[in-house]
Amino acid sequence: MNANTAALDAVFIERQQQELLKQRAALLHAAQADEDDEGDVRGESSDAPREYEDDAQKLALLEVEGNRVVRTLYRLNLVNRALAGC
Repeated sequence: MNANTAALDAVFIERQQQELLKQRAALLHAAQADEDDEGDVRGESSDAPREYEDDAQKLALLEVEGNRVVRTLYRLNLVNRALAGC
């Protein structure tokens, strides 16, 4: 490996690290936003009159939100592992 190739590799790795850092920030923001939304849904149902249809819709929404948070955290873990290996 010559010096030019090593320099290109270093530049490439730095760019990839910066992209991973951006992705990590976006994933952290998305996870926090989803958790905030879930908290809002839970809070809305605590002091409102109970309608079973509304409860079913809220439970479905919470499940979707929860699944999205799990996927986001999984992706975040992958990004963190990639950054740790750099």
